[in-house]
Amino acid sequence: ITSNASAESACLILKHFPPHKKVDPRNSLGLSKAIFSLHASEALNRRGLRAAIGYAAWSQPKQGSWMLLEDLAGFEALQDVLVAIQGKERAAVLAKLAHFTRRMHLLGVAYRDFKPSNILLRYAAADDVEIALIDHDRNRFRGDEIRPGRARRDLAPLHAGLPAQVRASERMQA
Repeated sequence: ITSNASAESACLILKHFPPHKKVDPRNSLGLSKAIFSLHASEALNRRGLRAAIGYAAWSQPKQGSWMLLEDLAGFEALQDVLVAIQGKERAAVLAKLAHFTRRMHLLGVAYRDFKPSNILLRYAAADDVEIALIDHDRNRFRGDEIRPGRARRDLAPLHAGLPAQVRASERMQA
C-alpha cells in the first residue's frame, strides 16, 4: 500500500493473521492476534525499544485478523547483515544486539519469538546500528525484570537461527 500524501512515498504493510481454528472467539471478543500485536508494538515503542509502528488492527469472524503497520524501509534482516560483515564489525553488531536484548529483559519484555527473522537492523557502520523488532503476537510484558530462565528461553531461537557463518566464539563473546 502506497500513500502519495507527500513528495516521498510512505509504504505500509498489511499483515493477515489467518484463523487457526474453525471458531476462534478471540476475533469476536477483540482479542485477536492482530489487536494483541498492535498493543504489543505500542508497548515496545513506549519502552524505547524500536518496533514497527502499528496503525490499525481489526478482526473478521471466520476470516482472521489484520494489522496495518509501518514498513521499515532501510532495515535488513539480522542474518543478512551478519553474513555480509565479519571480524570487529560483526562483533560490534553482536555486542549491540546483546545490549539491546539485556535492556529488553530489564524492561520486562519476554519476546517469545526472538529469532533472527524477527530482528531487523538499519546498518550503516559498526557504530551506527539501529535495531527494530517485528512479529509481536507472542510477546509478554511484566512490571519487573525478566528472570534468567525465561531470558534464556528467549535467546534459544536467536542462537538456533543465527547463520552458520557466525562462529560459536562470536556468539559466546556477545
